Formats: sequence, structure tokens, C-alpha cells
Amino acid sequence: VTKPLAEVIKACTFNDCTLICAWSNEEVARYLEVLKSYENKPADLIQERVEHDFMSRLTGVLTNIRSVNKTDVHTLGSTFGTLASMP
Repeated sequence: VTKPLAEVIKACTFNDCTLICAWSNEEVARYLEVLKSYENKPADLIQERVEHDFMSRLTGVLTNIRSVNKTDVHTLGSTFGTLASMP
């Protein structure tokens, strides 16, 4: 079952094509609508916004840990100053 899909993926890769897999025609239509709406837009419109200040970056890193919230990050940042000095 996975062999035919692997062949299709391989063919798309070699021919510089985009493969869209979906469960229904409606889902494919939604994907195509979104792709067409972004076709002539600049890349920075859909790129992630990255903050440059230390606390925003520290918050982004530490809140990926499920049990750490923004208040915890602020407390840790105030107490230890840098990520390297945290135990």
C-alpha cells in the first residue's frame, strides 16, 4: 500500500511538483484556494514573526515546555538572567 504512494512522491520530487494529499475533494479545494490566495503575496506575509528582545525569545523557548507558563519564564529570567545560568 505504501509503495505506490512512495512512487508518486518520488515522481513529484523529480519533476518539481507539489503533491497535495487530502481525504476529500472539498479539502483539496480549500488547500488550493489558500495556495492561490498566497500565490502573488510576499513571503514575509506568511513567515513567522521573530522577536529580537531577550525576554520574548526566552518566553518562546521555555513555554514550549508544557508545564512552563509566561509567569514562570518572567520569574526565571529575573532570577537567573540568562538561559545558560539556569539549573
